[in-house]
Amino acid sequence: MINLDRVPQTASMNDIKNQTTKVIEMFTYGPVVLMNRATPQAALVSPKQWNALLDRLEDMQDAMTTLQAELEIATGQSHVEAVEDADAFANEIMGHHKPLSA
Repeated sequence: MINLDRVPQTASMNDIKNQTTKVIEMFTYGPVVLMNRATPQAALVSPKQWNALLDRLEDMQDAMTTLQAELEIATGQSHVEAVEDADAFANEIMGHHKPLSA
């Protein structure tokens, strides 16, 4: 399978100064690479795109942590303990705080 990346949108330093609205509209289609004399200087993204990237990164980190734990269990580097008293376990994890009343 061939993985093709999108050709990045670019804007010059002059565009960001003189055509700000045009550059902001470009965010609709994805990140914009800010160029200075044909040299990339920054990648600009909308707040929505930034938050989506962070959400995806957090999901990937969670998946990696889960996979690492599963690998450690599968290879005998770690083991699983049964929880016999769920309330006592929850209290231990929560730092012995009493549950909030409903």
